[in-house]
Amino acid sequence: MPFIDRNKKTKRINVKERQVGSSMVEFVIVTPLLMFMGLGIMQFGLIYHAKSVLNYATFEAARAGAVNNAQIEVMRKELGYRLAPVYGGDGSLAMGAMSLARSVVAVNDITATKIELINPTSASFGAHGINKTVEDRHGASIGTVVIPNSHIRFNTEGVKGDGLDLQDANLLKIEVTYGYQMRLPFLDMKMPGVPWITRNLMIRVDRENWMYYVRGMIPLKATATVRMQSEAWEYQEDPPVVRAFEAAYAWVRDQIWGNGDGGDGCETAGNTAPVDPDTGVEVDAQVAMVNDVDCNALVNTDPFGDNNC
Repeated sequence: MPFIDRNKKTKRINVKERQVGSSMVEFVIVTPLLMFMGLGIMQFGLIYHAKSVLNYATFEAARAGAVNNAQIEVMRKELGYRLAPVYGGDGSLAMGAMSLARSVVAVNDITATKIELINPTSASFGAHGINKTVEDRHGASIGTVVIPNSHIRFNTEGVKGDGLDLQDANLLKIEVTYGYQMRLPFLDMKMPGVPWITRNLMIRVDRENWMYYVRGMIPLKATATVRMQSEAWEYQEDPPVVRAFEAAYAWVRDQIWGNGDGGDGCETAGNTAPVDPDTGVEVDAQVAMVNDVDCNALVNTDPFGDNNC
């Protein structure tokens, strides 16, 4: 009869008992890391897709600007249309319209989507430009400086003070910085404390674009160069938000002070301008005074000093 070492058998049993539950501990430790790595790979794929769409959208925006006098707002509108694939969809008309609307809204956020006109520069307008009165898309006549675009092949003036000849000054080059919104869990930077950590880290690593990271965005850049097919204007249209605010302000002002059509009973004999019956002062003069006060207040409170008062 073979000899059985009962002490060794007891030791093996004790070792198995101590290992009970260890797989659960390993699962708890490893699973979050694997999930984070998996989500990171998926997010990288989405960022790569967004960058590819942005490259195409930037080129199409530059083409739109080439035939519209290098107007940034025209390029912004085209960029909003072309970036719709970033927001996905299921192929239906409703989801396509929703993606298009979201893209247009995001691109018109001038703090998240920036379009920089790299060429022509202000020096190019000074060296090659001529004064001309033009008509913008809204029918307003504007006096501005334009770079001629007609018969430039036969221009023999050569290189001027900006270091470019007229042919090179007619190259439109833009750079688009688009804030891509992170979407996957744990990577969208919306967890408590993450924006603070990211802000203090990225303000040192990428100081120029740190605001994107705080908002859970990745700044993606793309450039495009095309030849102008129209005269480049130094004048740039105001963004739609600014135009909407100005229109609303003008409407409210007209409602408060009257529009001078003679139907509000505020005109006096011999006067063509409406007069406020309480003060006896012409309404236009009072409106000018209000505008001056608002403008002075804006100058005193504007931290950047870039208002147009």
